[in-house]
Amino acid sequence: MTIFLPFLIFVVFCINIIVVTLIRGPEPFDIWGHYYMYESVYSYMRYPLVYFVAGLFISSPKLKKILLNVFMLTALIHNILAIIFYLGGKVPFFFKDEDMLTGVFLQYNHTGYYIVVTVITASMLFMYEKNIWLALFDCVCASVGMVAMIFNTSRGSFLSIWVTLLLFSVYNFFVADRKTAPADKKLSFIKRKPNFCRSLIIPCIFFVILIALSFNYNTVLSRFFTIFVDMKNVLTDPLGADDAGTRRWWLWKNTAYYLFTLHPFLGFGVEGLLKLGVETPHNELLQYAAFFGIQSAVMYASSVAIILKRTFSRLRTLSPMTVVCLFTTIAYLVGSCFGVMIYYTTPYVYIFLGLTYSEYIKEKLSPQTVAD
Repeated sequence: MTIFLPFLIFVVFCINIIVVTLIRGPEPFDIWGHYYMYESVYSYMRYPLVYFVAGLFISSPKLKKILLNVFMLTALIHNILAIIFYLGGKVPFFFKDEDMLTGVFLQYNHTGYYIVVTVITASMLFMYEKNIWLALFDCVCASVGMVAMIFNTSRGSFLSIWVTLLLFSVYNFFVADRKTAPADKKLSFIKRKPNFCRSLIIPCIFFVILIALSFNYNTVLSRFFTIFVDMKNVLTDPLGADDAGTRRWWLWKNTAYYLFTLHPFLGFGVEGLLKLGVETPHNELLQYAAFFGIQSAVMYASSVAIILKRTFSRLRTLSPMTVVCLFTTIAYLVGSCFGVMIYYTTPYVYIFLGLTYSEYIKEKLSPQTVAD
């Protein structure tokens, strides 16, 4: 039964949403959803009970690969059209937000969350693809996605891509190459660390694209280095650095203040902080706590932590497609520290969590394991 512990925690998480909503009293947004986010309490229960569970049912590496490549095809089409629209072309149903690349999404940060998932998935697939044409396809998908990311200029999403690529390179250096490559020190570094060397190809391509585009366009590079200025301001004056992170620091401070002083265990309901003049916190863990109490954030974090811990403990035996899903999940989680939950991007983290954990469940339920 412990193999289903993450799912059981998510079930309790959903029960908690119902209980605190009934005790506190449902607000209009709880029942009908927010007019912009379109999320109600039913949305927050649907994410783990539908999308996470759906991912758990797909444990076959072949089926995962098919699913991920279909996802890459749709992402490639979207990202190409988004770039065309950004550069002045006419594409129906696409939007512009502050003259930044947005695509079919309502706001450029939302597009950033989507692009993160597509870029990391394509980058990971390129790493493991043996067919040269499919590898080229994955490389094109990742590169086009990175161009869209550069024009999108979402700093948190841009950061999550590079953090994930760095972690993936570390994984290949210390885990993957020790598992598959010869340890003979007389061999060249490339032969001893082939996976690590291949994992550097995509980041190098991304870096070249970033520098080339930055000469002629307003890209994320011009905004990215302000992160370090914001960090300095927060460290030197945490009470006054309200503009740091595009006012995210102000949102985090006020969300935490109202949460701990007014409703730490009941929360304020879906977008309930608007009545106090505070918008969505732009940190998903803090958002769970603000809407449904601190315990809901603890439950979500606990379930995710268990999944990641159990998956990392089997890094040396994981199938390549599960590794792809794992690092895509990590990329979303890094970005979620600076983002919001919304109906058309949040399902991705739950789907990839399910796809990541499905191999662990299959392993535990296999006849050999049961017999042991």
